[in-house]
Amino acid sequence: MTTDAPDTLLLRPSRIKHLVMLAVSVAFTAGGATMIRDSRSMGWFVVIFFGLCTVIFITILLPNSAYLRLTHDGLETRSLFRSSKLQWSDVAAFRAGRIGLNAMVLIEYAPSYRRARTGRAVATALTGAGGALPDTYGRSAKALASLLNEWRARATQ
Repeated sequence: MTTDAPDTLLLRPSRIKHLVMLAVSVAFTAGGATMIRDSRSMGWFVVIFFGLCTVIFITILLPNSAYLRLTHDGLETRSLFRSSKLQWSDVAAFRAGRIGLNAMVLIEYAPSYRRARTGRAVATALTGAGGALPDTYGRSAKALASLLNEWRARATQ
């Protein structure tokens, strides 16, 4: 965690978590290569899938490829060098929840927020929330949701 300025908080994903995931992906990629060498065609699927996972985890570990930036105006998420911004007024609340086995911060959008309404409706039907953050940035989902709600409340007062 670093602060850029008094009104900004920059959170980064856990390097340890992503290094472990990278090591697992490399190990499975090597296992798939062994399967190919032993003439087992299923090895190609293993190599392709875990090879892509390896590339993704390497990318996440690159500087400025992933973060969550909180400012007085809103939040910016960056994942795999792609950024997305939300104004605090676009959000009704953040809450901790689960999507599958993953504990995540779920986003409840404000009724006035109009972007991606169809996509948010599908997400709500599948997960119970209009959106979610891509990571918990080294915190528990509950602690991060609480932090985000504090920043939102402070900015919208």
